[in-house]
Amino acid sequence: MKIHRMSYNLYSRSIDISCFGCNPPYCEGCFNPELLCFNSSADEIAPQHVDDTLLEVFRDEAKYYTSYVERYIRYVFLIGGSWTHQKDYELYIPAIERLCRTYRKSLVLFAREELDEIPQYFKDHCNMIKTGKFDKELLVTNYYSNGINLATSNQKVNLKGEDY
Repeated sequence: MKIHRMSYNLYSRSIDISCFGCNPPYCEGCFNPELLCFNSSADEIAPQHVDDTLLEVFRDEAKYYTSYVERYIRYVFLIGGSWTHQKDYELYIPAIERLCRTYRKSLVLFAREELDEIPQYFKDHCNMIKTGKFDKELLVTNYYSNGINLATSNQKVNLKGEDY
């Protein structure tokens, strides 16, 4: 598994963790087409370094404000490629989940699959799961599901304890 980037997204008030790789069929108009290939030449973040790397992102974002993490980061988003298509996601999620618990942030998986197709592992470890593929025919603006802005009207954010 190759992590593409861990960065702060001001718009969604989230730390976004994107990975390389998505299995076909690809969503037409994919939001992250540069992340479709599993065989990226990008450097891989080894599972044992995810704790340190993710903590560094939190600290980098927090260094300018004393309570930045508490006030300005609400979520940790697992975004495309596709986390559900990775062979070794179980090696990465525990470190990410630990940091979410430490800072009391919600872990949110973004997936194109429907909820019944999501591996149980993600249901056990994520607070929310965004389901539904990107469909450019269903583009909408200002569409929110459980507080998260989504691109198309067929998508939904499912809550742990309510929807699964």
